[in-house]
Amino acid sequence: MLRPTVYLLLLGGLWGLAFSLAKIAITQGVPPLGYVWWQSAGAGVLVLAICAARGTLPRLTSAHVLHYGVTGALGIAFPNACLFLVIDRLPAGTVALMSTLVPLITYGLSLSIQLERFHPWKLGGLLLGLLGAAIIAADRGGIGGEAWLIAIALLGPLGYAATNVFSSARTRPPGDSLAFAGGMLMASALLMTPLVLALGAFHRPVLSLPVSAADWAILGQIVISSVAYMLFFEIIRIAGGVFFSQTGYVVGLMGMAWGFLLFGERPSALMVLAVVSIFAGLALVNRAQRQALAPARHPPDAPGATPRAPDQDRG
Repeated sequence: MLRPTVYLLLLGGLWGLAFSLAKIAITQGVPPLGYVWWQSAGAGVLVLAICAARGTLPRLTSAHVLHYGVTGALGIAFPNACLFLVIDRLPAGTVALMSTLVPLITYGLSLSIQLERFHPWKLGGLLLGLLGAAIIAADRGGIGGEAWLIAIALLGPLGYAATNVFSSARTRPPGDSLAFAGGMLMASALLMTPLVLALGAFHRPVLSLPVSAADWAILGQIVISSVAYMLFFEIIRIAGGVFFSQTGYVVGLMGMAWGFLLFGERPSALMVLAVVSIFAGLALVNRAQRQALAPARHPPDAPGATPRAPDQDRG
């Protein structure tokens, strides 16, 4: 399991770094919507180039285009815009930690529309996650302080979770997984283009030396988004969804570590308590997921047990 573990740590480190890169760019004056546009368009072009080399470009049937559009809007444009709108006012590590709530919110949404059955461990995990979010809000000053920023940040994982629910409720058209990633990235960029132009939020890179910190951050975000998708599908292929479900822990911890290294962010006692609460919630959900994915004829982790992909899609 050395190779998938290395991939998992690398993926978690990259996703955790992405929040700090966004903070660098946006505090340097890049509009949040313009930053999300570059993230989508740049990574989309790179992923599509890889697909072209593999001969697996996205299909353009009406069913495929609908899937790209919905997942691109709900799974990339909307949640990333919400997270990056507040990244200059919140610690990067805090925003990274909020993103680990995705599987917990996914269960809550799925339960509300009866896509999932009641499970006490999963419900306990959801409640612990919400408790963690409430502790973070309290840490930011409560109702009279910056708790409203936490509410906006929570719309990010809500968007990711809604994408998971959509993918579960609607059968995905046939096609290559990486091609779907390229399709949803480009759909996100195309859907955002009119809004970005109308609001004057388009960021023009400075095409001269030296390269600004903001443009380096945008370039880094494009590379991270492209590499992250490839690592995502490779981890699923070689280790399965249950193993991948551990990514949330790594993203949260690495996001806070990058925040400390780049911005000197030090977690308060309340933030540590929030981390414990959210990670305990993830542990409960992951435990229930492992049991649900293990076929009845095989003991857990036995050869022949084939887990499905996790409910932790990211933009």
